[in-house]
Amino acid sequence: MKYLPVYLFVGFITLILIVLPFIARDESQKIYLPGALEKKLLQKAERIHKKIQAALQTLKTRAAAEHIPPKTLISAQEAIARYGDRPGSQIADNYDDDSAPVLIYHGDLTLNGDLNSAWLQQQAAELHAAAYRNHIIIDGNLTLQGALLDDAALNLSVSGNVQADYLHSADGHLEILGDLDSALGISGAGNQGTLHIAGKIRAPYLLSQEHAMPREADNHDYIHIESGDIGYHPAKFDGSQKIPLDDSISGGNNGWFWHYYKHSAKMLRPENYERGKFSPAQFLALV
Repeated sequence: MKYLPVYLFVGFITLILIVLPFIARDESQKIYLPGALEKKLLQKAERIHKKIQAALQTLKTRAAAEHIPPKTLISAQEAIARYGDRPGSQIADNYDDDSAPVLIYHGDLTLNGDLNSAWLQQQAAELHAAAYRNHIIIDGNLTLQGALLDDAALNLSVSGNVQADYLHSADGHLEILGDLDSALGISGAGNQGTLHIAGKIRAPYLLSQEHAMPREADNHDYIHIESGDIGYHPAKFDGSQKIPLDDSISGGNNGWFWHYYKHSAKMLRPENYERGKFSPAQFLALV
């Protein structure tokens, strides 16, 4: 009995150090131990990070090579007649004004910088376009030493492949009838616009915020995040949408994918959120 106070004291310290962290009043304060599948996800994220670091070094040393092919302006009605029947094209559904001018590039386009609304307006001004609304068709491949940015309802159709550092889709309609290679990833925000890619997608991150866009890539290591939820995309399912028994995985949260990681918020740094919501822009800034 004389050692009872010692035993009680040791038990009290054990309670403080081990038990109390698991019963914190705020869920975010609890100690979280990742499951087996989550550990694999974090290992994949580390592999992606190393690949991106290597890619960034390559991007810094690439030679500048800009090529702008001949360009013309035609009406949306004429653009649909000429290009609307290409396999996979959706431009007939994307133009809401038959008289709107469309900028056509006849051949492969290569830029040393971003393709955005400012660049397009400058290009259209060279052809004295009136009321130009960021409609563009590239009858060839698009190669950017920069980003493809839908910053003002961009309506873009590319008949060939696209290679860019980064792609962001928002209120416009972007279609790529060939393959897409994006060194840093793809993001989409808002439910007004669409991103359609008919060919293969090679990108490390696919980030969506209520946007109609692809949720899977063709490269082995990629991560899909939907409004802050990390999608679970195994190489293949066993039978009808079966998944390994792991407490880490749950059913679709918002209808865009079938499974996701329950504790996504615990695996994402706080800097990924803006005013309480997951921000693709903040995520890419960290990348």
